[in-house]
Amino acid sequence: MKENIKNYQVLVDESIRSVGGYWRSISALARLAEEIGELGELLLEKELDYEEVSAEMGDIFVISTCIANQYLSELDKEYKNLGYKPTIESLNEINIFKDVPTAFFNLSKYSGRIARIINHYEGDKVKKPSEIDRSIGSEVSKLHINLIALANLLGIEIFVHIKEVLSNSIKRDKDRFSISHDPITEISLDRFKSTVDNTHCIFSNTAKIWGSYEWDSNLSLEENIDNSLPSLTRFSKCADTEGLDGYVIDINEKRFTENIEGLGEALLRTLTHISKNDPKNANSMGVDLHDPNWQFSYHGVRYFITTFSPIYEKNHPRHTPFDDSVFIFLQPEFSFDHHGIHSGNEKREDVKEAIRTVFKKNGCPYSVDLVKQPIEAFKYLKPETIDGEPITWWNR
Repeated sequence: MKENIKNYQVLVDESIRSVGGYWRSISALARLAEEIGELGELLLEKELDYEEVSAEMGDIFVISTCIANQYLSELDKEYKNLGYKPTIESLNEINIFKDVPTAFFNLSKYSGRIARIINHYEGDKVKKPSEIDRSIGSEVSKLHINLIALANLLGIEIFVHIKEVLSNSIKRDKDRFSISHDPITEISLDRFKSTVDNTHCIFSNTAKIWGSYEWDSNLSLEENIDNSLPSLTRFSKCADTEGLDGYVIDINEKRFTENIEGLGEALLRTLTHISKNDPKNANSMGVDLHDPNWQFSYHGVRYFITTFSPIYEKNHPRHTPFDDSVFIFLQPEFSFDHHGIHSGNEKREDVKEAIRTVFKKNGCPYSVDLVKQPIEAFKYLKPETIDGEPITWWNR
């Protein structure tokens, strides 16, 4: 099989994880600016040092791909959207520039666009209502195409040098940095994936999910949630544009796993604390949850909540095999749009029925009556049996 850009995206991910994980994407952005500046210095020399230029280009590719990985971008799809085949063979034939300055100016342009997006997500810059929605994946792909075209113009085999950069990094940086926290590499995400792997939801295998900060048993539930609030806030800012599907919180404390009351307490305390710390001061938990129009929200995003616990039997759709954790999954409402379950889709009920059918065929039926009843909050925590009464978990 021919090598393609997805192979290189995976290679970058595996290499970065092996040396301690990802930096904050805003720090990676600073690195990207540094490397593009260094490439500019080299290109201004009267005689090019092709070895150094090749190394800088490899660095630029790796760092920009790290940023794309952190937002779960699918670069092969993004390349196709731009009209380019994602195979390395095809990319090595790109010929869109006649001179180096034009190629470098375009490289700088897309670097600036990436910076603007990251500043919206992690920095202090507030996005203007008139600004065009641009995703990290689309802008990184454009930067890549221009970088590859520049390399081709200079006769540099960039993908050979990308592998060299990664190999050197693994040798140089192994154990050099402390393990870093990133929502795509958190242990909470790995544990939750083991849970959803056992579910029969037709969308679970392709869902793009971020995970909460690693649980610290020396902290209270609320203090642990505080550690995750920065990444949840960033998720709320970027999820719609980046096509992300959910944020999972792993509450790794045994006492919340022993009965339905414990799960209800964990859910109530988690959502209450998140709500009280809403940057937009909405405090969605501070109102009557019996209101049929109520839905949990944070940072202006409406979320549907799903809970998983070991108290449920193995054939229950909300079962988790971990006996020391409960999981609270926050799914933004627009994620349903991505999967065709939004109210505007004429086939919405067909999609939902297909999901129910798959669950039923696999011995995991669930109550349609509970799903169709109008009180949103009842849907967040399911009874232990399919015919159980709805649980008023918020009255404690």
